[in-house]
Amino acid sequence: MTSPFPGLNPGDPGYWEVIFDVIPFPVYVADSVTHDIICTNRAMRQKVGVVQGRKCYEAIYQQTQPCRFCRMPEMMAQSVETSLEFEHFNDRDDRWYQLRETMLTWFDGRRAKYSIAVDISALKGFQNALAEAHAELALKHRDLEKAVTQARDAERAKSEFLAVMSHEIRTPMNSILGMVHLLMDRPLAAEDREKLAVVHDSGAALLGIINDILDFSRLEADGVQFENTPFHLGNTVEGVVSLLRGRASEKGLTLALDAPTPLPGWVSGDGSRLRQVLINLIGNAVKFTTQGGIVLRLSRAAEGDGYEFSVIDTGIGLDSAQAESLFQPFHQADASISRRFGGSGLGLAICKKLVAAQGGEIGVDSTRGLGSRFWFRLNYPAAAAPAAEPPRADAPALPALSILLAEDNVFNQKVAAGLLNREGHRVVVACNGQEALDKLQGENFDLVLMDMQMPEMDGPEAARRIRAMPGPVAGIPIIALTANAMADDIARCRAAGMDGHVAKPIDPRLLRATIAEVLIRQALPGEDGERGGHSLTRMAEQLGNENAAILARTFMDSGEDICGRLEGAGGDLRIVGAAIHELKGLAAYSGTPWLENLAVSIGKAMQDGDTDQMEQLIHRLRRDWDDTRADLARQFGL
Repeated sequence: MTSPFPGLNPGDPGYWEVIFDVIPFPVYVADSVTHDIICTNRAMRQKVGVVQGRKCYEAIYQQTQPCRFCRMPEMMAQSVETSLEFEHFNDRDDRWYQLRETMLTWFDGRRAKYSIAVDISALKGFQNALAEAHAELALKHRDLEKAVTQARDAERAKSEFLAVMSHEIRTPMNSILGMVHLLMDRPLAAEDREKLAVVHDSGAALLGIINDILDFSRLEADGVQFENTPFHLGNTVEGVVSLLRGRASEKGLTLALDAPTPLPGWVSGDGSRLRQVLINLIGNAVKFTTQGGIVLRLSRAAEGDGYEFSVIDTGIGLDSAQAESLFQPFHQADASISRRFGGSGLGLAICKKLVAAQGGEIGVDSTRGLGSRFWFRLNYPAAAAPAAEPPRADAPALPALSILLAEDNVFNQKVAAGLLNREGHRVVVACNGQEALDKLQGENFDLVLMDMQMPEMDGPEAARRIRAMPGPVAGIPIIALTANAMADDIARCRAAGMDGHVAKPIDPRLLRATIAEVLIRQALPGEDGERGGHSLTRMAEQLGNENAAILARTFMDSGEDICGRLEGAGGDLRIVGAAIHELKGLAAYSGTPWLENLAVSIGKAMQDGDTDQMEQLIHRLRRDWDDTRADLARQFGL
């Protein structure tokens, strides 16, 4: 081989150094057995500072003995390249290199490693920056998780606070309003009755503020469910205006309805929530208007199923700054508003959440001193009018019942006992859950009214103990009578085995209706809850045979009407949806789970678009309903 370099031969190590020196990357050759560096190029000597004669594991890897990289030739197949990375430190800079190694035979016959080092410091810098960014992102993620946890804890703390405050405020309010109810039922002088009416109205106003706070809390937690059933839009708005016209007249104001003629008819949506928003807005207009009047204007959108509702007043009005923040919770136009007119500042925030949750929008147009126009828009698709319901018998009066009242508060004991005694019931008082258990073991009762928070043993625990008692007493109806009015509290009552819930302050009509509902629901199902075992014996015992027969007839008429509407729907999903909604309510109220299960199945088939399955289930409903109706007819001679 002729050498291109004068004075150097291929067998001379210097020959290869000259050749390697033209390579811009650091290069070295090392003996694969002794690990001695045989040859280096200029780039290796200048950039890395590695010279021949040293061990490669010392010069390259800063190790005191052969490392896994030095043993690599033993693990490599012949002429296979292997990529390695190492970090080299010197006085000038810290650099990262990637080695590309391959095996070769040196000029003297030795097996050697031929290594080219590529500077990858820029790549490493990018990787480090990426790692730092990832670490920072992970830190932010942890901070976000911590913030979410703190927010959940804060929401839970707020809910717990609201529950406690609701209980603490409702407990004395129950005594106040309950005693007022009892006093107003007695013969009174006109002046005394007027004073009691002031006390009652003030207590009711305070209770309204409490309910606003609870409503807002439920809306924030997405705890409000919206119905989608047929309701008469025209009748709804007319009813709201009629309801509030008396309040407006008391202030010398007019309240008028401006709506198309004829009024809109049947639509699909949540009529009760529309009513709630309208009552709030018109009530505010009456409150803040001292002369002139209020108009509720109903107009149809140019396209689609939209309606616009406007409440226009000649009241105090707002400037632009006040209007911008008016729908925020606990906010009123200025501090003087709450002093002059009262209120919690939650009503408009509740309206906004109710409208937004139904896909609508709400706003206000106002000028200071010239009145306001509060408006909102919602979509209400047209719906078929439900079939006329058969005339229903009046709800039967309750017979005299023997009631165990578990209540620790002395004033609330007197209020509840007074209201129940007035209805002709016999009341025995227990001051805590344990005392209630003792009295149930020694005496027969028709019903238990159970407070939630009591010393020694609270209401839910007492209910669980009652349900575990041997014999018929385990099935005694239990109604929670409590100042805890949050959704979680109601769920706790149900989970403990209670059959109903009445919030304090006690509304005598609601208490009476709840007792009747629970007794009826307990009486209709059979012992095993299956079809064919639904004896009405217990209901007849509680309400009397005549009243039980009235309820059975009403149940039969309602069920027959629902089945007829389903069979005549002709595939109209709006009619089917409305009918099964009523069927589920009727079945749950009457304690006929086989009908409720069928209603759920029909609803699922409708949602899935399986019309064949829906029709088959409606035919099955007819068979099951006929059997149920025949059983009731035989039992009551109907």
